[in-house]
Amino acid sequence: MRHLELGTTKFRKEILTNPQVTALLRAAVETDLELLPYQLLCVFAGIRPKEVERLEWGHIKLQGKEKYIEVPDEVSKTGIQRFVNMEPLLVRWLKFYIRAGGPVVGPIVPQKNLRMRLRSLRASAGFRRWPQDAPRRTYASCWLAAYSDVNRLNNLMGHTSPDMLWRHYQKAVTQKQAASFWKIEPPKSRGNIVSFAA
Repeated sequence: MRHLELGTTKFRKEILTNPQVTALLRAAVETDLELLPYQLLCVFAGIRPKEVERLEWGHIKLQGKEKYIEVPDEVSKTGIQRFVNMEPLLVRWLKFYIRAGGPVVGPIVPQKNLRMRLRSLRASAGFRRWPQDAPRRTYASCWLAAYSDVNRLNNLMGHTSPDMLWRHYQKAVTQKQAASFWKIEPPKSRGNIVSFAA
């Protein structure tokens, strides 16, 4: 397995590249499907890992015109409820997960041996080390590059001020990189990994 290194600048060390995101999701599909939603909500919705661990499937609203994730105040790090609208790409990934037979009752994140399973998953994806909150930071960078709306991003991520978001994530990735990020599609079926976006 080829190991994936993160970038060289201080900030980019905390952002996943598109090939790294693809490798992470592929590893989840191939080795531990139950961990896929955990990765998806961090990478494509920017929800904090600890918040995802406390969410249940009842907080995911996939039916109807408006599709969103409810982060209740008792789950939120800040103690303030928020609603995170799901990008169409995230919806497609979650529907793939359901079609693949992933469980959708109770907690979103498997409770048994989670840390060990995450380490194994990341090793399978080729990571030598794992920067904390890298998926969330990747989401913020790619969302801001795509939409240029720091106030909306601030609400989605549950921050109290947009100033920090603008300082850290504006121009963290190019628009071209962000466009490719939002095209990392799920496979057509669990056994057909080749349809991941390059």
